[in-house]
Amino acid sequence: YLSRPFTISFVPLRWAPLAASMAVLAFAILLNSGDTKPWNPNRQEIELSYITGRQLLAENKPAKAMPYLQKAASRLPDNADYHFWLGVAHWAINDFNNERASYNNTLKIDPGYLPAHVYMGHSYLDQKEWESALDHYKEVLDAVPDHPEALFNSGLALRKLGRTPVESNYCRS
Repeated sequence: YLSRPFTISFVPLRWAPLAASMAVLAFAILLNSGDTKPWNPNRQEIELSYITGRQLLAENKPAKAMPYLQKAASRLPDNADYHFWLGVAHWAINDFNNERASYNNTLKIDPGYLPAHVYMGHSYLDQKEWESALDHYKEVLDAVPDHPEALFNSGLALRKLGRTPVESNYCRS
């Protein structure tokens, strides 16, 4: 018995059904996890409006994008992204009051939504409201200290306020 050669044989095809079953089971578990939401035609319609509006904005057609983004923001009012992009569309058609209202809605939903702070800062900067612009840029710089737009525009607002010695230290404090 000890003089016979010792061999181990492995037949992969015997294990293939088990491996396939495990793969299908893992896939089914991932599909049914709590991260996925059930299909809802109303939600899909809202998402399609949002995507269409974003596409039209990317094609530099803000007037055409506006109704799609307004529909998305009004039908799902607790979505910060929808309000933010509606604000961008308002900016693109020079409707600055509604632009700020959209950014304010975004910040009411999510006070830490940094793009809204950046764009709100830009809006205040365009209207020469330097202190208000600084407040929004400071929010951004507290979260992302090397944000290029917030750094540059903070320096610009500080210079307009005559606070140039503070410019270099503004973001480090």
